This record gives sequence, structure tokens and C-alpha cells, in this order.
Amino acid sequence: MEKALVTGGAGFIGSNIVHQLVDRGIDVVVLDSLYLGSESNLEDVRAEIEFIQGSVTDREKVEEAVEGCDTVFHQAARSSSPMHKEEPVEGAKVNIEGFINTVEAARNAEVEKIVYASTSSMYGSVEPPHSENQEVTPTNLYTVSKMSRELYAKVYSQSTKIHFTGLRYFSVYGPREKAKGDYANVITQFMWKMMEDKKPVIWGDGTQSRDFTYVKDIARANIKAAEIREETNGEYYNIGTGTDTSFNDLMDILNKVLDKNIEPEYIEHPRDNPVMTTKAHLECTKKELGWEPQVELREGLEKTYSFYRNR
Repeated sequence: MEKALVTGGAGFIGSNIVHQLVDRGIDVVVLDSLYLGSESNLEDVRAEIEFIQGSVTDREKVEEAVEGCDTVFHQAARSSSPMHKEEPVEGAKVNIEGFINTVEAARNAEVEKIVYASTSSMYGSVEPPHSENQEVTPTNLYTVSKMSRELYAKVYSQSTKIHFTGLRYFSVYGPREKAKGDYANVITQFMWKMMEDKKPVIWGDGTQSRDFTYVKDIARANIKAAEIREETNGEYYNIGTGTDTSFNDLMDILNKVLDKNIEPEYIEHPRDNPVMTTKAHLECTKKELGWEPQVELREGLEKTYSFYRNR
């Protein structure tokens, strides 16, 4: 890998990938519409990258950005279910049409590898731990769009010279998420409120649990996937920790990290059948990608708090 395009590279996960690529001496091009991203996420590396403001729905912008690149990290997306509920047409344009635009531009530019973001949300209420071979049925427009990416990638991996690897992220948290605002991970939202001595709101009784994964581990998984070609072509992998933490336990840890004693506000859950647990099964990921998480939750929360406290 010599030169990489990161779509959505000014966003939360994308900007963390960019920083790791720059640290490795890779030439980086960022394409971002700044809908969910911010140039402030790239201020530390701005002089070392090429930044192009534009959407993946704009084919000409994508073609401009991908020229000369051998690898693409496709992170651009409307990345939550509420976004797709509020703007279903735009959600499909960005997540599906934007993916196809990127692949077609990459094919014309003779790109060798595309690593793309998928999601653990498509597991829904499937019994955990969640493995890649479990049958999944999309339950909302967001998961439909992400599953569409996986299906397109499978076909493209068989009909083009590009190698594709998809990564199903589990509950990502960490630095550089501020631009997502109300769409940010629950950890980030809880932390921001507690830093202002406000009560975080928990839907239900707080026993629901998530596999919280530190963003720098996510970025490292992307780069690891980019380094592998034939063995993972057309496949997708869970990127999580294999451990779930309840919201109640999360509050306890956050109080310790922030040196607070704040009780959350519990309100009735607005959904009849909410997802209670997400938990990644990592056997395939460890075996085929050679990746596993390095940052435990307490350490990740401390790093995240340090980042936001000093901003």
C-alpha cells in the first residue's frame, strides 16, 4: 500500500484511519462531504494529506479523489438507523449508490483493494455471540443499506480485479466523534453529559449490553484488512472485543474514570422489542485477518476522556 483514499475521512472512524495511515508513511487522500465529518478531526495531519470536499454520490469527485490510489477505505455513510428513517432516499443514495460509485471509480483507477465499513446492527436480536455465518434479516433501512454493500462487494469481488473485505463494526467509541452530535455512540453521549455534571438518559432498566470497541482498534483492523488480498476477498468480518458491558456497568466505570458520582435518568424504552445484547464472535477474524482487540474498555474510556477534556 502506497497511496490510499479514505472516503468519509474527516468523520469519526475515517479520521482515525487517516491518522494511522499517516503514521505509517502512506500517502492519503480524503474525500468527505463534511455532513458528519469535520476538518478539525484532521488538523494534526492536514499538511500531510490531500483533502477533497465532496460526496461519494458525486461520481466526478470520487474519480478525482481515487486517481493514483492502490487502496480505498470506504467509510462514507449515513451511519445510523434514525438518519435513514428521517431521510430514506438520501440514506440509500449515500450508502448504496455512493458505494457503487466508489467501486466503479476504483475499478477504472485500477485500485487493488477496497476495505469497506459494514455494521453489527444487522444481527438485530439474533442470539449472541454473533458470528458471520449466522443468518441475518435486516430490520430497518440502515441495515438494508449495509447488507446491500456486502452483496455488491461479493459480486464485484468475483467480477473485477479488486479485492474486497467488509468489516462489521461493533459499537465504536473514542476520540473525534464530536461532529456526529446526537448520532454519536452512547459512550460519547454519556461522557459529554457527565463532563457537564448532567444525568445521562438510559432507556429501560440499563441491563441492555453492547460490545464496545475502541476506535483505534477499529482503524487498525482496517489497515490489517487492507494488507491481505486473496485470502479475504469477498468476505466480511466482525470487529469487536467479544465482551459485552451493560449500560449500568458502563455508568459505574464512567463515574470512576471521570471521578464523578452521577446517577442516570431511567425512562421507559420507546421500542417494544429492543436489541438487548451485542457481542462479537471473533474466531474467523483472529484466524483469517490476524486481528484482535488491544484496548480494554476502562483504558479506552480513559483515553477518550483525556482527548475530550483537553479539547
